[in-house]
Amino acid sequence: MAHGEVFAASAHDGGDGFRVTHTPGPETQAAWAPDSTRLAYLSERDAVTHVFLYDFAHRVETQLTKDALPDRSIKFSPDGKSLAFVRNGRELRAIDLDARQERLVASGFIAGAYAWAPDNQWIAYVAADDRGLRNIYVAGASGGAKHQVSFLSNSNLNSVEWSPDGKFLIFETGQRTETPLLVRRGPGAEAAEICRRQVRRPLQA
Repeated sequence: MAHGEVFAASAHDGGDGFRVTHTPGPETQAAWAPDSTRLAYLSERDAVTHVFLYDFAHRVETQLTKDALPDRSIKFSPDGKSLAFVRNGRELRAIDLDARQERLVASGFIAGAYAWAPDNQWIAYVAADDRGLRNIYVAGASGGAKHQVSFLSNSNLNSVEWSPDGKFLIFETGQRTETPLLVRRGPGAEAAEICRRQVRRPLQA
């Protein structure tokens, strides 16, 4: 990103950057597809932030969302077939990039942090309840019921990641006055005891 525009350059060969966008509105939050042939980003062109996709093979830009409410926090699925995003802080949504069909994954107060499972079937995300306490939830990537998987009195919970094999989650947790902790949450009876490791500073999302 430079001056609100998107540029791309070879990480291997270097050289001049290729200018992807030429717009009066600012672009933000670029995210590469896993195969590096497409780039998703946010653009505020009509006073509302929407999701756009650029295809480098065909040099074509496509606007993926057009809702009246703003979008943010874009992430490709591991297989590159879907793109997730948060709408207005209240909905976690995903787009099937082949069919161009948008679907609701989960709703509530979505704090922003979320992660695709390695098998593309689940999304873990941070959400707050009516008391403002943040915890981890898991929902099917195609929608359906959500499942709360952490039950802590968190006021600060800003990151979540799956293990490479998809068997457990790692997230950061802490109260306003506490040193942040790393927490592992896995399946089975033993998961009732959550393992924690103290860290000196919060993880970067």
